[in-house]
Amino acid sequence: MKLPSISRFITEYRNSSASQKIKLSLSVLSCVVLIVVLFVESYQLFSSLQILTAISRQREVVALERRYWDDVLKRHAGYRDAYFKAGVLSYQLGEKDRASKYIYKALEIDPEFEEGWNFVKKVGF
Repeated sequence: MKLPSISRFITEYRNSSASQKIKLSLSVLSCVVLIVVLFVESYQLFSSLQILTAISRQREVVALERRYWDDVLKRHAGYRDAYFKAGVLSYQLGEKDRASKYIYKALEIDPEFEEGWNFVKKVGF
């Protein structure tokens, strides 16, 4: 009784031709390179995610602080420094129109407010 011949690429490595050995070596090398690239890209993605998380937390803190100053302004409408602080925080949040209103309101209350004018010059309102 003769058993069927089962052809296996890797197990017949010793008996294979040079071109088959090269193909196998290139296949293994390609797999190793792909795994390395996968790990590198995964690490970069993880690092980017950590940075994004940190920025989001920082933005939440700034938004919370601005809400605090908005509440202060509801209680003390003529408080120049509260308008200025709310304007700076709004600018940090990317809300330039709102920041401009706050800063100019602080300057309306105190036209000699040097820090306010410096901020206007710095950001170009």
